[in-house]
Amino acid sequence: MSQTLKRLLTISLMVVFLLCISYTDTLAQTEENNDLLPSNPIMGVIISTCKSLDAITNLAMLDRDSQKSATQFFVYLISIGECGRLEQPMRVYLDKRVEKYTDSNGESIEVWSLLGSEHWALVRSDLIRYDDDRNKNNELSI
Repeated sequence: MSQTLKRLLTISLMVVFLLCISYTDTLAQTEENNDLLPSNPIMGVIISTCKSLDAITNLAMLDRDSQKSATQFFVYLISIGECGRLEQPMRVYLDKRVEKYTDSNGESIEVWSLLGSEHWALVRSDLIRYDDDRNKNNELSI
């Protein structure tokens, strides 16, 4: 066999080997992530999160009375790195509901912890999908 042919064969075998390893790694990660999901997952659409329960509950308290006060406080929380806003709405798995309230605009809002992270979010009640909703073919729309 020529030197060039041996090199091509070696390179081809290495590529196949690397593809097999990455495929196995991806399967393991997928199975690991599926193990984290509860038996009845709850999903919601969020636009921001906070790193502490205190921050999100204080924000919720202000949101009950005044959207303007809540917005000013949220901007402050962002400036100190306690909260952040996502570039676009995102569908996430929710873990535990902390509270439910009606905001100053009359919308039903829920405070949730996010599954698998130390973050909390305010979620509009109409943008939460429980496992039962999947059977009814309801889709979350933004």
